[in-house]
Amino acid sequence: ARAAAAEALILDVVTPLVQDVGPAAALPAATAAAFDNLMVSPEVASRVAALQLRRPDGTLLYSSVHAEGGALPAPETLLDAAMLEETRRPGVQRTSVPVYRSGSREVVAVAELSGILGAPQGDFRWLALAALALAMLAVPFRLVQGAGTRLAAQQEELRAQRTEVARLNARNEALRKLVELIHRRGVEHNERLLRRIGSDLHDGPAQHLALVLLRLDELAPALERQGAPDDRGTPKALETIRRATSDALKEIRHISSGLALPELQKISLRDALLIAVRAHERATGTSVTVAIEELPARLPLPMTICLYRFAQEALNNAFRHAGGEGQSLSARYDGVTIAVEVSDAGPGFAVDQTATSDERLGLAGLRYRVESLGGSLQINSQSGHGTRLIAQFRNPLAPNK
Repeated sequence: ARAAAAEALILDVVTPLVQDVGPAAALPAATAAAFDNLMVSPEVASRVAALQLRRPDGTLLYSSVHAEGGALPAPETLLDAAMLEETRRPGVQRTSVPVYRSGSREVVAVAELSGILGAPQGDFRWLALAALALAMLAVPFRLVQGAGTRLAAQQEELRAQRTEVARLNARNEALRKLVELIHRRGVEHNERLLRRIGSDLHDGPAQHLALVLLRLDELAPALERQGAPDDRGTPKALETIRRATSDALKEIRHISSGLALPELQKISLRDALLIAVRAHERATGTSVTVAIEELPARLPLPMTICLYRFAQEALNNAFRHAGGEGQSLSARYDGVTIAVEVSDAGPGFAVDQTATSDERLGLAGLRYRVESLGGSLQINSQSGHGTRLIAQFRNPLAPNK
């Protein structure tokens, strides 16, 4: 009966688990673990002394008798006599059973089951069921082991992807800095050009017109002494020429002073905006309502120049198209974004980005100036409701950017 129970255990449990073992293949770790778990359970240990599996040539596949320290014998070595000492002690009965490949008479392995004499009698079928349950646990173990391998491969792929993303981000950051550098140099070049044009206007046409006015002042008394006939209108024509020349000189000087940039490197944005406002008031004879909140003490120079030019051009538009009515300038900062607003109470207009009038072309140039440095320009206007221009920039020096 005990031999029959051993054979039942072999047929029900061992046979399905060794079907994949070839002439040179080792016993899978999951299968060996299932056998280990079976042999150390209290119920099995009280009835079975040891279990060994060998190939037909005698090479050891598995042994529940561990070497000192808990290590299993090497799979390719014959079972040592010392290893069999426990299974050959008195009171232990050994049974050898061949394990066949399913559907054939080919012997896959030989199982040696050592049962303890005097163990409780009874059907060993429950032992087979317990072993089968442990064997079934080996299946998900193998699945988990395979999933772990796939997960490791996926993690390696993700690491490679993260490395590539980091490389692309670094490249994009380098390109962004290059674009900022190009814009900054463009602003600096543009300001040098405007400064040179203003200087040329002041030193060239303005000086010539001043000389013309001087000569006209000298010519007027001479014409009066010669007694030129009044019907020819000489004095009146002379005065007209003088007035036109004087107006042209003022206009050139105004343009020249507008093109000349004040020393903005040493002042704050607040002071730069106030300079633009005071220069506009002096040139136009109008007043501007100013409301400037606390602004950053330091900004990149191209941004300060851009906001100065924005205030200058927007106030000029307010004077040109609204006659200076309701002119105001305000500036605010929320810790991240700087906003400068110029508004008027003039007739306003219907905002149309496709229009090509001089007014819209001026706004298009203003928008390009602001957006080229990463800012944004809002144009709010309706016919009969005035105009509001708002330039906004994120402060690149803000700590929380």
